[in-house]
Amino acid sequence: MRLFRWLRWIWRLALLTLLVAIIAWLAQDSGSLEIRWRGWQLQTTALMGMGFVVAVAILTVLMDRLRRWLVGWPARRRDRRHTRRLEKGLNALSEGMLAMASGDTRQAQKLAGKASRFVKKEPLAMLLSAQSAEMGGDSATAQTLYHRMLDLPETRVPALRALLQQVAKNPDPTVGLAVARQAFALEPTINWVQEGLLVWLGLNHHWDDADQILQKMITDRHLTRAEGQRWRAVVLLQQAQQVPSTQQDARERLVAQAYRLAPSYRPVAIAYLGQLTAQAAQSGSRSGQSESRQTKTLLHKWWAIQPCKELLDLHEQLAPSEPFAHLRAAEALAAKKPLHPLSYLAVAQAALACKLWGKARQQLQAIVDLEPLPDAFRLMAALEKSEHGSKEAAYKWMDKASKTAEPAAWVCASCHHQAAEWTAICSSCHAVASLDLAGGEVDGGKDLEDEALASLPAVL
Repeated sequence: MRLFRWLRWIWRLALLTLLVAIIAWLAQDSGSLEIRWRGWQLQTTALMGMGFVVAVAILTVLMDRLRRWLVGWPARRRDRRHTRRLEKGLNALSEGMLAMASGDTRQAQKLAGKASRFVKKEPLAMLLSAQSAEMGGDSATAQTLYHRMLDLPETRVPALRALLQQVAKNPDPTVGLAVARQAFALEPTINWVQEGLLVWLGLNHHWDDADQILQKMITDRHLTRAEGQRWRAVVLLQQAQQVPSTQQDARERLVAQAYRLAPSYRPVAIAYLGQLTAQAAQSGSRSGQSESRQTKTLLHKWWAIQPCKELLDLHEQLAPSEPFAHLRAAEALAAKKPLHPLSYLAVAQAALACKLWGKARQQLQAIVDLEPLPDAFRLMAALEKSEHGSKEAAYKWMDKASKTAEPAAWVCASCHHQAAEWTAICSSCHAVASLDLAGGEVDGGKDLEDEALASLPAVL
């Protein structure tokens, strides 16, 4: 680098030396220059003539530059004003983004208005204005701005996402589906666009279309293999619930296919067990007993993982009609999870049917000590009336039952929203395949999958 600097100075010195030599040579033998024109006569040395020509050339260049500067002055003035406005707008944008991130809604709205005055067509200014209005609770203004952003290609997709998020806060299935379809038409390969369309199709009960979108998500590898199987299973289960009762075979195939995909997901397993229970009841004596034993074994294993009222109802359908045989079946079920309130409830119901008042009271008292269940209070009322004929004591227990809320059957793993019925999509946070049994433990796991898949040919 230093060598190049020295070479540059040497080159400049050489040029200066050559110029001085030429001038000195011309000064020693300058010659003469004579100009005659219409009676005018100019006589001087050649050196002075050359100096005059150079001076005129320099003056011409300077005048041309002055002309250009004067002509371009208005444009430069406009450019400087635009640059200053742009700097002010960008500063307001950056400060507004920081204010919005810190939660200062009023300051963010103020800076958004300032930014929009200086940079009206800047996409970030429109986005800041819309988001600050939304944070300030002005949903109508935010929605207007988001719709205006749809006209610009660079802001169209963020506007659609914001509109989808707005609809999710105040769910309107029809509007949500329209916005999701519009987003999918513009960007069909983005993960959140596909998932949003899947959710809104599900909320509108268009499960056949939802299944097609889900398969596209799996093809595009936006889901892991486990997620894809679980999501597909719940979509198939919802499709099965929409099948008419006259098409029982189609319903059974859909439930079996869902169970094949996610045999350790409790909602799917419970639906499949219900199907097996119904088939065992409809079968002949010998084949029915075999299927009943197979279903009972699978039910006991699921009960050992997490008891629930759905499994208890299935147990009641499978249990023998003879009271004491029913009691033995209930005790065998309770032994799989002996300290659970529902295990006590199963034995108490059977003991009441056998008129074993002491045993029933013992089981029900254990429930009351563990957890207040309306069903236990109702059985206590029945026990008081049957054993002692005390209507007053029965009324007290029924009053407790009426004042005790039914425990939530299903809980969303994403937002912990509690629901009385299972759905493929959480009604609160719109998460897919997130509802599971309240108080549920880990999934059934591999120990149940082999047995689950082995039972599938019965319904295929």
